[in-house]
Amino acid sequence: DVAVIASAADEFRPRVYPAAFFSDPQLTGPTLPMMSDDGRFFGHLACFGACHRSVQSKCVMAPRSKTDYAHFHTSPAVRLDDGRSVPVGRRTVGTGHAPDSYSGAPAKAHYDNTGTCFALVRVGEDEHGIWFSGVAHPQATPEQIEMGMTAPLSGDWRDFGQGLELIAALAVNTPGFAARGREDDRGRPLALVASLGPAPAASAQG
Repeated sequence: DVAVIASAADEFRPRVYPAAFFSDPQLTGPTLPMMSDDGRFFGHLACFGACHRSVQSKCVMAPRSKTDYAHFHTSPAVRLDDGRSVPVGRRTVGTGHAPDSYSGAPAKAHYDNTGTCFALVRVGEDEHGIWFSGVAHPQATPEQIEMGMTAPLSGDWRDFGQGLELIAALAVNTPGFAARGREDDRGRPLALVASLGPAPAASAQG
């Protein structure tokens, strides 16, 4: 058994991905989630200035990260073709948001045990909002990828003592931040348009 395990470990080689796939996609405007012909997933998770639809009494907008999205980039690092390794976050499908009553740690545990990962991504901020960029999960089925890519993307932010931080990005039926897309002549989404609001507030689940 030890020999079999050693042989399997010797034959295993981690996948190496294009570094560009996990870098800032340099989006020229708010962009709906999409997949390029070469397999790169990218778009905006949320746009700055868009009010959350479930909060009617005030305008709640997507918060900016103070930790460079460390609470989202919690999956083991992937290898890149420029020699670097970077931790990634996971886009999931097949589960709902953790309850609002959950604090940061229990909310993370909720996503650890539910849903299916269909993409590995990095996230960051540009002038338009929170971008993401990455690839399909190696073990995701075509059905899971299609389900994830054809559903609106929604984020979950929780407070860990220094303000709200993104912990999850889910494919859901109804996102908190409303968006409508502009498409090109091939039906591909080009832009994300959301209603603007006057002021940010303290919590968000998108």
